[in-house]
Amino acid sequence: MFNNFKISLKLTILMSIFIIGFILFGVVSYKTITNIKINGKMYNEIVLGKDLVADILPPPEYIIESYLTALQLSKETDKIKIEELINYE
Repeated sequence: MFNNFKISLKLTILMSIFIIGFILFGVVSYKTITNIKINGKMYNEIVLGKDLVADILPPPEYIIESYLTALQLSKETDKIKIEELINYE
């Protein structure tokens, strides 16, 4: 089929295929980058999910600190240190 074409036409077809391929690659790359960039669609979904989890679950360090303070209060006998632990923020 291609044997009957001139070399210049064959090269033009080959270059056209590569140019169309690069244009398609550019369009797909641009759509992907706009989707995942900061303040893009996917970024906003991740931020909303993170905020939802943060609103539902308390930070684990507060639980550990409260437990530690309760244990220290149960073992402490010095009244000054007990007052310090109660007023600790």
